[in-house]
Amino acid sequence: MKQINKDLSKYYRSISKGLLGGFKDKRRMLADLKCRVNDFLADNPNAKINNIEKHFGTPQSIYEEFNACLTGDEVKGEKSKKTLKHIALGVSIAAAIAVIVAVVYIIVKTEENKTVYVEYDIKYDSMVETIE
Repeated sequence: MKQINKDLSKYYRSISKGLLGGFKDKRRMLADLKCRVNDFLADNPNAKINNIEKHFGTPQSIYEEFNACLTGDEVKGEKSKKTLKHIALGVSIAAAIAVIVAVVYIIVKTEENKTVYVEYDIKYDSMVETIE
């Protein structure tokens, strides 16, 4: 039973990655699919992932069918959101790298220009002259 759970996790993840549209629609669709798969497993306790794919379809066929029902605006909006997320992630990474480089540069320059003070204890022998 553990193996089927691992396989189902991969199955659902593959479907989720390919789905376009709004978050609520995706969540509703996956919840419905999981419910139907659980019913199938209750009726077929020895079923493997290939049996599930034969009965329900491959992840690609499932998300393609779901995406085909979306309007052009929904698909376009979802793709532009993903593009914006990728751009924002790239800018954030570049900014973090720039900050790290600046900090390292400042540390190196500070170390180069550091004035070193050395303290010596110098004792002088005093000369005592005696007058006779």
